[in-house]
This record gives sequence, structure tokens and C-alpha cells, in this order.
Amino acid sequence: MNPLQLFRSLPSDVLTPSAGVDFLQFIGCAKPVVRTQVFNPNGIERLTAWCQTHGLGVESDHDGFICVAGSQSLADQALLLDRCELPHAREFGELLGYPSCCCDFIAQVGEQQMEGAEAEAAKWKFTGEFAKIDPAGYSQGCSLICHLPCCEHCVPSLQVAVRALTFIRDHWDSGLFGKWSRWVTEGTGDK
Repeated sequence: MNPLQLFRSLPSDVLTPSAGVDFLQFIGCAKPVVRTQVFNPNGIERLTAWCQTHGLGVESDHDGFICVAGSQSLADQALLLDRCELPHAREFGELLGYPSCCCDFIAQVGEQQMEGAEAEAAKWKFTGEFAKIDPAGYSQGCSLICHLPCCEHCVPSLQVAVRALTFIRDHWDSGLFGKWSRWVTEGTGDK
């Protein structure tokens, strides 16, 4: 299916704004798996129906977490790993398509200390082209990456962000990517 039709048909009204970034990466940049949480009572059903309509794998749990992937086996694997009680930050990050250096960073920090790492990253100065990897807009659904970069000058994260921005620019006339307008209108998005 055409990526624009896929993105347009996404039931975004049942998703958190941050899930928009994940699905931008999934649809436009070949992110292998999306993991998100759906709070809307009928959201799981609607997102599951969307996946089934488009031949995507989907698996959810009783807490509203849902994994979407290109195949059912990958969606199953992702949810199983997500629910694992053993440390799995590195493996899960790689399954989600995050750069290995960033997966290593989170594995070192520890999954339980993610909020502290996010607070520390909020103090970093992302300058020049690296402004594209600032994760600050993720919760509002307007960042270009959906992971925490390992540092303010992470080249693999920049490559992910550039792919997302290229997809947005290539399809700007569709009217689907208004949330990301600052990246299109401001060039690098420097702060």
C-alpha cells in the first residue's frame, strides 16, 4: 500500500501524540516495530483492525500496550520481549530499530532509570544539524526520532532523523505532516 494512504488511514484519534512519531518512522522509514499504549476503550480494536486491513502483525496485552510490525511473528516477539521481567533494554531497543549506540546507552543507564536519563538529555544542547535529534518534541508528536539518543551528537540518530525529514518533505503537499512543520520551514530546526 502507498505509505501516504497507510498514514492517512491510521486511527490516530485513539493514539497518543507520541505514537505519531513512531508511526512516521514505521511507515516512512522502515522502523521494524512500533510499541505504544492505547488508552481509548475501543482503541485496541480499531488499531488491530487497521493492522489486519493492511496486512500488518499486531499483538496487545491487557494493559493496553500494543506492538505493530510487518509480520505477526515480529509483533508477537516484540510484545513477549516487552513483557519480560529480565533486563531487556538493549534487545528491545534493537528490535524497535533504534541505533545500537543508543541501545547500549539505555542498557547502561538501566531501564528503571530512563526518566533520569531523559531529564539529563533535556539539558543537552542539540546544535546545527543535530537539532534534528532533540527528542524534546516526542511527547507532543513533533520530533523526528522516537528514541533517546546516546549523546547530543549521535550520528546514527541523525541518520534516522534525516530519513524522517526526507519522507516528510517528499510528501509535504499531502497535508498529513503539519505537526512537523518547524522542521520543513526552519531548515535544521536549531533552537
